[in-house]
Amino acid sequence: MGSLAEEINLGEYDEVVTLKTFQTVISPEPIMERYGSDFRTIRFEKPDKPFILTIFDDGTETDSFGVRLQGTEYYFYAIAQPLAGDISLKDIEEFSWPEPFDMGNTRDLREKTFNLYKNKDYALLVYFLALGPFEDVLWIRGWDGFLFNLYIYLVLAEAMMEKITDYTIYMWGQMLDEVGDLVQVVYQGDDLGIQERTIISSDIYRKLIMKYTKKYYDSIQSKTDVKILHYSSGSCYDLLPDLIDCRVKILNPIQTTATNMDPKRLKSEFGNDLAFWGGLDVQQILPPFASKSELEKEITRLFKIFGGNRGYVFGPLHNVQPKVPAENIVTMLETAHQYTRREKLRFIAEVSLPV
Repeated sequence: MGSLAEEINLGEYDEVVTLKTFQTVISPEPIMERYGSDFRTIRFEKPDKPFILTIFDDGTETDSFGVRLQGTEYYFYAIAQPLAGDISLKDIEEFSWPEPFDMGNTRDLREKTFNLYKNKDYALLVYFLALGPFEDVLWIRGWDGFLFNLYIYLVLAEAMMEKITDYTIYMWGQMLDEVGDLVQVVYQGDDLGIQERTIISSDIYRKLIMKYTKKYYDSIQSKTDVKILHYSSGSCYDLLPDLIDCRVKILNPIQTTATNMDPKRLKSEFGNDLAFWGGLDVQQILPPFASKSELEKEITRLFKIFGGNRGYVFGPLHNVQPKVPAENIVTMLETAHQYTRREKLRFIAEVSLPV
């Protein structure tokens, strides 16, 4: 099985890793142009004081929050959290939170963004790895500890969510003060679902989590009139009215194989309030299990359902996995491109490709 670069005769290109934790690289510009991608992503520049990675003898390493990670074939998994176990408010206060300010983050960012804004007909999406108050605390506290604290010693959970929210607001402030008037979409993550259901109940989300979601989305909207994209894989159906109340306008990645995430139902119930981004199954359809005709049929189905009154951005519902044949990726991109040209639509073909 050849690589995607070989499959489409891409030639030489610079491979830029965006998220080592998730094993993704930036889609090369020739691919974006060839398949008619309408979006370009704006990211922070290189910081003046980059995070210094700690790599241990067993191959594990730490991220900027001090979470210890173990690499696997697909991703890096957290195996030790810095705020796990028996902690106090003092521990949270004295924890070494990442330093949010760095002049290098935004150096030359406005000039580069303005050039795209002025000279290219792209929608511009601004992004940095912000997981949100719920997912980020799961990451640094651990599932057992954080979910326990939502019921017992709530003050600890709230203190951590407040810290993460303030950090996220500050980071978005740096970015949007520079380019907020030039971009159209802000991408913010906070995973709330798993395959069968939401991670927490709707009641707990509304009582304990939603105020933090609303706080940073209100902060973003106070700086710029953008469309907010919220990333949550899994089954997040039960929380969609709440996310809409928090000013979310775009849902990504649309895990259509999860409970209650049927495309027709989502479009029917929320199509007037949300645009949908993603949707192509990477568990059964994109991998080798499906034939080329089945892949083409599913892509066409998604366009017809989600794109009925526009409001749809095509893409896979998660990273393209390493063992997906390159020809399947080409089929995905060509089918979507041909459909949009035929129907005189526009769509996004920027996908998260494996390293």
